[in-house]
Amino acid sequence: MATIIDSFLVTLESKADSAGFDLFDQLSRRFVITLGDVINLAERAAGALGRMFAPALEADVLAAKIKGFGYDVESTWKTLMDMSLQMGTPFQEALDGFTKLKAYGVDPLNGSLQMLKTITAATGGDLARTIIAYGQASAMGSLQGQEKNQFINAGVDIWGALSRYTGKKLGELQDMMRQKKITADILTSALKQEAERLKPIAHEVSQTLKAQLTNLSTIWYAARAKITQTRVWDEVTKGAISMVKSLTAVLNDTTLTAAFKKFDDVVFNTIENVKRLIYVIGDNFPLMVAIISYAVFCLKKKK
Repeated sequence: MATIIDSFLVTLESKADSAGFDLFDQLSRRFVITLGDVINLAERAAGALGRMFAPALEADVLAAKIKGFGYDVESTWKTLMDMSLQMGTPFQEALDGFTKLKAYGVDPLNGSLQMLKTITAATGGDLARTIIAYGQASAMGSLQGQEKNQFINAGVDIWGALSRYTGKKLGELQDMMRQKKITADILTSALKQEAERLKPIAHEVSQTLKAQLTNLSTIWYAARAKITQTRVWDEVTKGAISMVKSLTAVLNDTTLTAAFKKFDDVVFNTIENVKRLIYVIGDNFPLMVAIISYAVFCLKKKK
């Protein structure tokens, strides 16, 4: 909307004539700027309201995704919530991890998501990148160079985990990787063992103030998402959808363009008429003074 206001000001400036037009130009600018401020205030209010209800707006979409993957929405939601609170990690992170792992063909609730969350929570690694690395390796059937790099970039000590599980040194593991002998099963087993080793550290991290504040944020997110289960939200949503569809149809219609053009014509035709009036008065000012003076003289003479 700010762009529209700016464009209008530029158009106004291009059509403005400095001769006898400064006052009208300033008034027009002040009106447009004030209108822009009101619109921007409304936009900020709408944005704040949108952020307030964002979890509720997202909940319907996420529920549809969970249902689309063939899981029960309520039980899955609870599992992910419990997992997040246990780890002191954001709930949205668990939701994203669930959908991404499932997209790779991995069952997120068979322990894989919990395993990866434990490792990254304990080491401060990037869960999203770790899921990509694990998902790709699982889909490919073995750990390969690209996935190995993704684990490392995510902050996961993949070589250490494999070494502790297999008892082999780095050089041997690298040879196994090149020969595609670090299968998805070996990788999963190594990461499960690593998660067990790091579980006490993950628990310690979950008790920090930062983790507890994250839990508070998670609870607040879930509370706002619960709004979608009320009858009031259901009715409001139906009405809002209908209104948005109608508004979308209007905004996509050519009548809106015609309305803006008509508004533009009215505003600038008015400006041109005022300018002409100013020019007429200015050009004929001496003559008008003479006529008025003569009329006043005649009136006084009659008296």
